[in-house]
Amino acid sequence: MSVYQVLTDIFHCIGLFAMAICSFISFLLLIIALASDYWVGDFGNHESLWKQCLGDQCTTFGMKVEGYIHVTRVFMLVGMIFGASLLVGFCATCFSSHIGSHSLIRVATISNFSAGLCVLIAMATFTGVRGTRVSYGWSFRLGWASFPLFMITGLFAYKLQPETE
Repeated sequence: MSVYQVLTDIFHCIGLFAMAICSFISFLLLIIALASDYWVGDFGNHESLWKQCLGDQCTTFGMKVEGYIHVTRVFMLVGMIFGASLLVGFCATCFSSHIGSHSLIRVATISNFSAGLCVLIAMATFTGVRGTRVSYGWSFRLGWASFPLFMITGLFAYKLQPETE
């Protein structure tokens, strides 16, 4: 085995590790953003995709919300599904590099970019409708933070694909 091959293998492992860390962090940020209640808020009142709290009194929205909330919910949940499939794919790369004729790295690349695109659509829709007339909370910021991390992870995955595929 040549020195070049050893270095290539080491950089490939480092890339897989970095990709796994980035994907886990972006998925975690997305889950926290979806589950938390501080998308919009000020002075003790706050609101999320699922409920609104005025002081200590919280009311669940259910399905009776404006269309942009539905769009945001759906695209965030679809992004979460892509993110989950991405993590399963990374775990599977420990055992095999392919499922049938499909490279798991290629599946990870597609999942990353798909999750990032879904999060971008969701967050842009919410931001576009709400505009600058509200005070955005930390949950909202975590949602936006997950978008570039999904894209960075997708770039890692793209660069790690063997050139023969």
